[in-house]
Amino acid sequence: MSVFSMDIGTGQEAILTGEEIDIFQEVMNIAFGQASADLAEILNTFVVLNVPEVRMLDESALPDLIREDAGPGALSIVEQSYWGKLSGKTVLFFPASAREGLAKLFGEFSREDALACAEKEIFLEAGNFIAGGCIARLADCLDDLITYTAPRSAEISERGADRESAPALRRIAAVRIPFSIDQHDVSGLLILTASHESIPWLKASLKRFMEQYG
Repeated sequence: MSVFSMDIGTGQEAILTGEEIDIFQEVMNIAFGQASADLAEILNTFVVLNVPEVRMLDESALPDLIREDAGPGALSIVEQSYWGKLSGKTVLFFPASAREGLAKLFGEFSREDALACAEKEIFLEAGNFIAGGCIARLADCLDDLITYTAPRSAEISERGADRESAPALRRIAAVRIPFSIDQHDVSGLLILTASHESIPWLKASLKRFMEQYG
């Protein structure tokens, strides 16, 4: 049986069994389907959120995970922390090729001249809508109330992050969701991480979710 485990800082491990991982993935399928419909209505374009995949990894390994799909070229990154009973962060990655499509989409949505809209602001706007919408719907499915920090941007080059400068953190649960906005020729990768402290609550919440159908 596949598992992923996370040290919760108390000398114990919080473990999601293979069955719990399957339930978590199904919850995310539901949540992200709803988020996709929300975004389609707001942005007047369809956002395709692919099937989520749960992985366990060290945070310093995130750049390697990203580059499985990112391909060559610089990446634009938008990070946003969230907290509630479930807490963690979202990391949204866009390849350089997405810039023009995002400028057209979010420049038009913001009622600003796309040429005058700062590139950084466009990526932050995209992060607010895509990552924020997914987390909000996930919180709804798990009966949680989420608070967000303001999104922040960063850049990494083709060489990736410097592992020596990466923070030494415990292993994290990462949910990997490739997505695309075909009408605007935009693709990207959303990675959602859940903190080790919130895993025990997540286990109980997944059990309650399944009891609705018992």
